[in-house]
Amino acid sequence: DIHRFIDRTWIEDPVPSDDGLVVLAAIDVIDDDDIWAVGNRGRVVHFDGVTWQVLSTPDITRSFTAVRASPTHGVWLGDTDGRVYHVVGDSVVAVPGFDRFTLDGIDVIDGDEAGGLWLIAREFGGSPVVFTIVNDAITRYRTLFQPVQMQQHEGAFVAVDGDGSVWTRTAGAWVQTSPASVTSFVFPFTTARLTPSGGFAVGQVPGVHQRTATGFAAVPFR
Repeated sequence: DIHRFIDRTWIEDPVPSDDGLVVLAAIDVIDDDDIWAVGNRGRVVHFDGVTWQVLSTPDITRSFTAVRASPTHGVWLGDTDGRVYHVVGDSVVAVPGFDRFTLDGIDVIDGDEAGGLWLIAREFGGSPVVFTIVNDAITRYRTLFQPVQMQQHEGAFVAVDGDGSVWTRTAGAWVQTSPASVTSFVFPFTTARLTPSGGFAVGQVPGVHQRTATGFAAVPFR
């Protein structure tokens, strides 16, 4: 089931289940009346502000591990077999030609390419792989860095590398705008999020790291 945080309290919000064996693995939110969650047994559910609805999927044996919802480009899913899916109407449609990667998650965000999106496919035990998506066609994109996070930040399209460096998309090219923070590991950070006041990153390096003017620095625990 899904739980909502209301008035500093978690409240259970049951979702449809055929046999009680469904385990939800990921959730993403566009708005209070546009929430998506996915899990095993091909389960994809959508909340419209009133009720949870189950969408039709091509194969109930699929285990979805990631969902990313874009208000302008729709909803995208990733499963344990490395396939990517796009929600079309009330159905989940597999994107052809994307079955060479074993995903443990995906990030899909609006980008600056004409009508396209960007996708990070993180392989099990491997490096992040970046793709662009234009008109449902996915193309591998070569970068000089290996981002663990992409997002819109302060009016720009930015990416955070596994070493903590920050890159900004400018005039169709990636430009490094912040130095690396850690060099003793190949990929110290596995996820990051920039905020108006800085940002945070976590990963193989112990602890939480906060972004400063000179990079990411460890935050001491109290």
